[in-house]
Amino acid sequence: QNVGSFEGKKFKNIGTENVQLKDDDDEDLATRREKYYKDKFKPLTKWLKKLYGMSVMRVVVSKRLVSTPAIASSAEFGHSANMERIMRAQAYSHGQNEFAMRSMKIFEINPRHPLIIRLLEGAPPE
Repeated sequence: QNVGSFEGKKFKNIGTENVQLKDDDDEDLATRREKYYKDKFKPLTKWLKKLYGMSVMRVVVSKRLVSTPAIASSAEFGHSANMERIMRAQAYSHGQNEFAMRSMKIFEINPRHPLIIRLLEGAPPE
């Protein structure tokens, strides 16, 4: 049995990308802030993508992180971390290729965290 909603609210996996958390901020301000952070952190996101290579699908500036510097989330329509763990266990027992079982991760960075700001300062220019 699977519960898909509660009191008219749909459940969403928080471990995936594009989770929209309801806030009371002005939408125009949020859009401008998002664009500013995306432009400001472009050198860092490109450098991190190059650094992690095939381990991550893309590096993005997060809208949901508050105190954590970064997270690796699953793609919206990809396998969850738990499903990847289960598939990896089955692949080892059957001798299959592990690379085919890996899901692509989205690396989200927190633009307001001191560690990420420090990484931006040290990132090579575009």
